[in-house]
Amino acid sequence: MRQTIAWLFDVHGRVSRRDYFRWGVGLMVAKLLIDWATCTLLFPRPWSPLLYLLAVPSAALRDGVDLQWWLMALFALPFCWIGAALTMRRLRDAGGNPWYTVFFVVPIINLVLFAVAASLTTSTAVSSTPKSTPPAALPWFAKGVWPAAIATIATAAQVWLAIGPLETYGGVLFLGVPFLQGFLVGFLARDREFGGAGKQMLISAGLSMAGLLLLGGEGIVCILMATPIWLPMGLCGVLLGRAAAGSGRRPVVSSLLIVLAAQLAEPLISPPPSTFEVTTEVVVTAPAQRVWDSLVTFGEIEPPEETFFRMGIAYPVRATIEGRGPGVVRRCSFNTGDFVEPIEVWDEPRLLSFVVEQCPQPMIEWNPLHDHVDAAHLHGFFAAKRGQFELVPQADGSTLLRGTTWYAHGLGPEPYWTLWSDWLVHAIHRRVLEHIRQRAER
Repeated sequence: MRQTIAWLFDVHGRVSRRDYFRWGVGLMVAKLLIDWATCTLLFPRPWSPLLYLLAVPSAALRDGVDLQWWLMALFALPFCWIGAALTMRRLRDAGGNPWYTVFFVVPIINLVLFAVAASLTTSTAVSSTPKSTPPAALPWFAKGVWPAAIATIATAAQVWLAIGPLETYGGVLFLGVPFLQGFLVGFLARDREFGGAGKQMLISAGLSMAGLLLLGGEGIVCILMATPIWLPMGLCGVLLGRAAAGSGRRPVVSSLLIVLAAQLAEPLISPPPSTFEVTTEVVVTAPAQRVWDSLVTFGEIEPPEETFFRMGIAYPVRATIEGRGPGVVRRCSFNTGDFVEPIEVWDEPRLLSFVVEQCPQPMIEWNPLHDHVDAAHLHGFFAAKRGQFELVPQADGSTLLRGTTWYAHGLGPEPYWTLWSDWLVHAIHRRVLEHIRQRAER
């Protein structure tokens, strides 16, 4: 490690464009993460990568927060030295003038300088001079549970970034991160059979999930829902990691950077959440008018017996309405709050249609180690858009009662999470429709 640090700060010799690009990008990502943590975790100040395109020092960073400015300047010093030293050696390797390194501290121009220096090939005039290459890295640990431990640390950082600062529960979190976890395990445990590496992946996944519970990041229900997609993706990563084990460390560095870049880009490029439709039907042995009177407003529903409701999934308890006709507001109260539903269509006793202006949180996270878990996906991710009750009289005097909800959940990959959300919406429908059926038939 001391040799590596000494090599980074050295201004003598040359460096290849491969090493220059690899270390340059890695250090840039590390610097961005340090600055982001300083601005958002230590001080309540805004931060954006665009600040680096402004003049240095930036008034947006130092205005009113002197300590923050000095901390960021202190953190920047070693990065500036290393960046300048690498650039000087890269220009020397390419046959250029090392004095162009002075442009390294000029905003925007330094990005151009980096791109140019990383693209230049080694000059034939200096090719006989020995290059300055990084010392051998520390040996990869492949015994005991070290593969699982190292993969768990990397996974914890990725999960924290997704559910913390980014608040993004997309495909990268549930596909890319577990795949990367398995890839690291497979790469580090390359001397083992697939079964042994697979066990290390299961250990790492278990440690990650236990950490989420211990730190209060998630509840048991959400972790159980994510497990059927997390583990297969992790095992696929183990296969590829074992295949790449003999290719040096480049696959590991590349995979880490790819997942990180995808996480940062996903909130910016993801399309709006899709809207899904769920319809549930029940036959009520009662005329349509009596069913109508029972659904527009109803009293307390019996406490649920289903396990998933008792473990935290929100469930309806009553419905109230003030007035009659289009424009009145119906409230369907859940154990987590009220759905506010202005009526759009009042076609008694055939159709009651409404929009949803306000939604409560979709669940109460159940975590045996914490009384309250305030995960980001509880706020604004699941959103009901519209709903309706349709009553269809039958020839035998009964009524077909059809309940429909249009909703979005904002989770990715959408096809997987829609399986869960459709099932839960059907369960909520059945709870309401069965209560209406029992009232009308009584």
